[in-house]
Amino acid sequence: MGLFFGSEEVRVDDKGRFAIPARYRSLLAGADEDTFYVMAGLDGEVLAIPKTYYEALEGRRESGDPMNPDHRTGNEAYSDVEPATLDSQGRLSLPASARVEFNITGSLVIAGSKEWLTIWNKDVFLARKAKDRRKQFEAAAQRKLRSVTPENG
Repeated sequence: MGLFFGSEEVRVDDKGRFAIPARYRSLLAGADEDTFYVMAGLDGEVLAIPKTYYEALEGRRESGDPMNPDHRTGNEAYSDVEPATLDSQGRLSLPASARVEFNITGSLVIAGSKEWLTIWNKDVFLARKAKDRRKQFEAAAQRKLRSVTPENG
């Protein structure tokens, strides 16, 4: 399976279904992948992780020592994980709890995050993107200021 990049705005219907953009579906088709594990992300988004990748992550996690507290951290997160399968029209259905928690109605943004997709409330996505760009600009300006000395100023 290839990597997911870019972002697209799509509509979500009243039942929580939305079409996965064709460019992402084409990556899934080669891997015969139609099931995702859907869960809350850490930044106000919903993660949709393809089954194959999710199971590989779990395989690595399960190989740890179950008595190690670091290994057990996050077990409670499983209560929020839900499988979701693409329907015959290439749509994924978000659980009602995720739609309410993340205020996903009308338009949403699907963004690639390499191995999985992130699903955002459009306004949250745009605000987050603007904030990230501001941080990148400020960091670049700081690097530039540090590189300027009186000799090469």
